[in-house]
Amino acid sequence: MLFAEYTRHLYGQSARLSIEITTSGYDIKFTINRPGSEGVEQMIVFCFALMVATLRARQGMSFKALIHDAPDDLR
Repeated sequence: MLFAEYTRHLYGQSARLSIEITTSGYDIKFTINRPGSEGVEQMIVFCFALMVATLRARQGMSFKALIHDAPDDLR
């Protein structure tokens, strides 16, 4: 999986991505087994955005920008 590959490249270990469908929408969670810090969490969100961009590009879907807004608490 791209997400695991990107996080492993950055931190030497893969983060986990879980997506659950709820009645109010998608519940996306990221976890990595290392002491939490704001920088690590922000880079994990970046890896998710990079994965989305890569998958779109591989499918030939064009877009001009990828904008994401991460909540203050990613846990």
